[in-house]
Amino acid sequence: DGFVVDVEVHEILAEKNLIESTAGFTRTQRLRATKSQVVRPPSSGCVVRGTLKVLRGSLPDRSWFGLDGNDFEAKLGDGLLSEGFVACLTDIKQGSSAKCTIAGECLLPDLCSEEEQHAIVPVEYWNSDQSEDIDLPSVILEVSVTAIDDTGKKRRDPMTMSLQQKEERSQVLKERGTALYKARRFRRAESVWH
Repeated sequence: DGFVVDVEVHEILAEKNLIESTAGFTRTQRLRATKSQVVRPPSSGCVVRGTLKVLRGSLPDRSWFGLDGNDFEAKLGDGLLSEGFVACLTDIKQGSSAKCTIAGECLLPDLCSEEEQHAIVPVEYWNSDQSEDIDLPSVILEVSVTAIDDTGKKRRDPMTMSLQQKEERSQVLKERGTALYKARRFRRAESVWH
C-alpha cells in the first residue's frame, strides 16, 4: 500500500541569515554550488566579478553594487559597496550562485550621504532609541560569482603589513567607524572598528 523510496541528498539549499538588526537584514540562499571544495569565498581586498539579476525590488544606487549592466566588479573592504551585498559576496564561492535578500540599512554602503541614508531608513528611526520595528525597503537579487581576484588581499593582511601600513589602515577604519557612529549607525560602526 505504499512506496519505498531510496533518496540520496547531494546538497541542502538552506537560507542563511548573515546580518540581522531592527533597521535591516541580509540573508542568502544558495542556488548553485561549485563542485570543488578548495574554492574559498572572497575577503577584504579581493576583487569579485560576476552577474547580478534583480528578482524583486529595485537598487537604490547601482554603484553600491559595482554594476555595469548586469555584470559587477566589486572591490571588498573599501566601504563603497552596500553592506548587505558585501556580506552576500563573502558568503558565495567562485562558480556558485545565491539568492540574496537585502533590506533597510544593509542596502547602504559605509560611505554615503545623510540624504542617501535617510532615503533608505527614515530619519525618525535614527533619532530614536532604534528599538522599534519599521517597514523597510528591500531587494532580492540572484548573484553569481564568476571570478575572484585575490592579488590585493595580501596588502590588507595584518600579518604581512609593515607597522606604518597597519597604522594607516587602522586610521582609515577609525575614521570610517567614527563617521558611521556620528550617523547613528551603531551596529555597523562597531563592526568596522573591530
